[in-house]
Amino acid sequence: MSDLMKDPSNTGNGRKSISVPVMPPKKNLIRVLNRPRPEKKLVVVTMDQVIFDANSPMDNFKARPFFHEFFTKVYEFYDIAIWSSKSMEELEDEMILLGMNKYPDYKFLCCLDMRALLSVPSNDRTVW
Repeated sequence: MSDLMKDPSNTGNGRKSISVPVMPPKKNLIRVLNRPRPEKKLVVVTMDQVIFDANSPMDNFKARPFFHEFFTKVYEFYDIAIWSSKSMEELEDEMILLGMNKYPDYKFLCCLDMRALLSVPSNDRTVW
């Protein structure tokens, strides 16, 4: 009998898998902005530290150069979702400030906020 059969938490590489408690779905977790397009896969992009510097004050809000061009190219092949570790209201404010909500060459399928973040404890008590 294999080690995996004796102990299902043993992954076979010397590490133990962890079980994550199943939480009830969070209400209004996803804000749907547009319909999914047929035959398009989904790419999720984080707003924080990717589109702009999350530590910059709002009065000095700076986006990464060419981010509109980036989303325009990605949109040719994928539907796009935006995720942020901030609240939905902050995420929407940032999208409006950067003109992401009305840019003509791409559209976002949905937005996800900090409630979509999962905490996963590990065996050494680190939370990822």
